[in-house]
Amino acid sequence: MQKLTFIVPFEVPAGQEAEMQALWHARAEHLSRAPGFLAARLYRIDAEVEAYLRQNVPGLAWVGEDRFRFVNIAQWVSLTHYEAAVSATRQQQPIPFPSYPAYYRLASGIGKDVEPISKEQSRTGQEITFIIPFAVPAGQEEEMRRQFRAVVEGMGNVEGSFGPGLYELDNDVEKHLRSFLVARDEEGADIRATFPFINVAEWASVAHYEAAMRSRRHVQPITFTGHGAYYRIVGEYHGTPLE
Repeated sequence: MQKLTFIVPFEVPAGQEAEMQALWHARAEHLSRAPGFLAARLYRIDAEVEAYLRQNVPGLAWVGEDRFRFVNIAQWVSLTHYEAAVSATRQQQPIPFPSYPAYYRLASGIGKDVEPISKEQSRTGQEITFIIPFAVPAGQEEEMRRQFRAVVEGMGNVEGSFGPGLYELDNDVEKHLRSFLVARDEEGADIRATFPFINVAEWASVAHYEAAMRSRRHVQPITFTGHGAYYRIVGEYHGTPLE
């Protein structure tokens, strides 16, 4: 049974970050008690990291792209468990900020999954996450995969890299879930365009990322439009393992 990965970039105006985080916690805390829930993380742009990298690492064209101040990444055991949880929370207040929710699977043969960190696993507090949704025209998916492979070749062995992981839109799941949500008058009736690919790359620290980027200046960047930024985790929930 394939794990379900739900990724949602949010457009949140400056000054409303606290409201966004409060709404996310209320929703995620409730869902975290549902059977089949694995984990959920809320990522928020780190403005200090953005400013530092813009000033010190030449060639990072995406730095300063703050379209998506928050990104939610949630994982479920299966589509069936997710549908049951959504059906049970119909009356819960939705998050009102513009969002681009979609359901993804790890792109075949590229990178590795960003697994939920266990409750017992400690962090140093220095970790950063680079998230970049890509706008890829229909029919050019294989070219996107090719370019991504070229960029990340050998990256898995770089010190401090916990990825990268390229997620690809799961069209079969998308179609099914849109029908499911619309039939229940839930989110999805007026859905915005989604991003066919999202790269999620975790790094042990800014220093590790900076060193890797300086050593790979010769690598040609991906040509498709991306909306990348550097994030810190500001919220996290873990589910109870199924019996």
